[in-house]
Formats: sequence, structure tokens, C-alpha cells
Amino acid sequence: MSIKNNEDGTYSSTQVNQRDNSNRKFSSREEANIADINAMFDNNKANHNPEGDAALGYGLMLSTLVLGGWAILYYCLVSPGLRAAYMLSFTDGVFGGVGSILTFIMRCYYAILFFPHFMFGYPLSWTPYIAQTVIIILVTYFIHSKWSRLKKKVLLFLASLCAFSFLSIGLLALNPSLWNKFEFFIAPLGL
Repeated sequence: MSIKNNEDGTYSSTQVNQRDNSNRKFSSREEANIADINAMFDNNKANHNPEGDAALGYGLMLSTLVLGGWAILYYCLVSPGLRAAYMLSFTDGVFGGVGSILTFIMRCYYAILFFPHFMFGYPLSWTPYIAQTVIIILVTYFIHSKWSRLKKKVLLFLASLCAFSFLSIGLLALNPSLWNKFEFFIAPLGL
């Protein structure tokens, strides 16, 4: 990575530029210096891969964010909304009918987002949890890779999930006898 003076009075860089893969000749030393710095920057940018502890830390941070986001989605939106709608469906009058409709809608969200748990419930084996983790990883990767096209659909899906979940919780709050029995958060794995 140095500037050399050519025999014909021009200057060239010994650093090969990633853009055009050639050593160009420059009329002044300043132009050659700038090209050398740009080539060095391009090479560092192209070869930047986290290694060792940095890659491990990045992977752990990313997996924590992904699984934490899905856990918040389940424990703060899907599960409380489904429980509230289910409790509403056993009341009399208008709230019972609305609760039945909200139960169906929330079960659809639950089936879409957490299919292994929807199918198997909470069995004693770890198979649904492993399957759910694989599905979470695949869905998150797919949404991340197609984010520019799926942004509006994903945000609309999440907004409608929030709306139906909080609607069922809000309607349950209007019934004081059921509200006292409602638990917003439950312990993981039903413990």
C-alpha cells in the first residue's frame, strides 16, 4: 500500500482497487494517495466479517432479540387476548356472542403464529418447543429478507392482533366478576 513513481512521470498505487481490479496511473501524487485510501477502505469494507468473540456476541444478541420478540408477542398479546376472549365466551348476552367471535379470531392468530403449540398444547415432550423454535427462526429470516415488500403486511397483521387482543381484554374488564379471575401473565410452561 504505497505510491510509486512510474518511469513516465505518473504515479500509481500498489493497492489493487476492488472496484475495477486494476492499478490505474494518476497524474499527481495526491490523486494516487486518494485512490490508495479509497482502495484500502473498499478492501476493508469488503472483507469485514466479525470473527471470534464478536461473531459470537452478535449471534447471541440477535437470537436474544428474535426469541425475546416472539416471547413478548406470545405472553403480552396472544395468550392474554385468547384467555380474555375465551372467558368472555362463557358469559350471557351480547358479551358471550362477541367473546365467541373474538375467541375464534384469537385462535386463528394463535394457530398462525404458534402452530406447534396450537396443535399439541403443552405435552411433556420437547418436540413442539423445538419445532416452534425452528419455525420462529425460519419465519423471522423470511420476514427479514423480504422486509421491504412485507413491511406493510406485517405491521398491519401486528396492529390487528393488538386491536383484537386489547378489545377482548377491554371487554372483559367491563365485567368485574370475570376481571377478578383474569390473569394477564401466566407462568411459562404452565408452572
